[in-house]
Amino acid sequence: MDKEGLRQMAEQAREEAWQLSKLEEGWTKVGKEFGGGAVLEWREGVPGSISRGDGMEGGKGDWRCWRLQAPMEAEADVVEKVIMDIDRMHVWNPALTKTQMVEQLEEDLMVTYQVTAGQRPVVVPRDFLFLTSVARSGPSWVAGGCSINLPTHPVTANMVRAWQYPTCMGVTPSHPSTSPPSSHFTWLLQCDFGGLLPHAILNAAMPYAIGLFVGSLRKETKKAQKEK
Repeated sequence: MDKEGLRQMAEQAREEAWQLSKLEEGWTKVGKEFGGGAVLEWREGVPGSISRGDGMEGGKGDWRCWRLQAPMEAEADVVEKVIMDIDRMHVWNPALTKTQMVEQLEEDLMVTYQVTAGQRPVVVPRDFLFLTSVARSGPSWVAGGCSINLPTHPVTANMVRAWQYPTCMGVTPSHPSTSPPSSHFTWLLQCDFGGLLPHAILNAAMPYAIGLFVGSLRKETKKAQKEK
């Protein structure tokens, strides 16, 4: 697929994910407490315009669409910078062992590669390629897209290839008068983790993994805000 085709795919997936993240009805709240006003909800997955098509779909059951909303003790531009420092994400995010910028197609269009930590022998690490489009939507900054396949990153025997359907992260500034500086973070995650594990098991583990991520993101962005 040429660059224009990749752009159209990324922009459509980003917009589908962002609009889905703003739906008010149809969500089930997770009972786990995340602290700091964070809320995690889920609904049935919505593939939208994206088809996996590689024959490596996950085990029995349905994958879920997860929505995390959380206040951040950092300005929006600080949170954006932390999220987009792709090659360092695995340093502060314990759920990942590798994060790499594969290709910066344009300033607002890129392909990244990530590997999850996993918990062998029960959960084999997952890897995935993600095509990302970055844009502004009103006051919000949004980075989103979907998975793709590339011949440079074939499936390997020691990992399971995961697939992200329309997914996005968004950051919205708080009111300028807010003190200390803060912003609002939204993460809409739609991932088929592949492999043979039933989705019910993976779905049960997701709140813990998402809680670990948001706690790490808060810590990193708070640190970056102090260093600004």
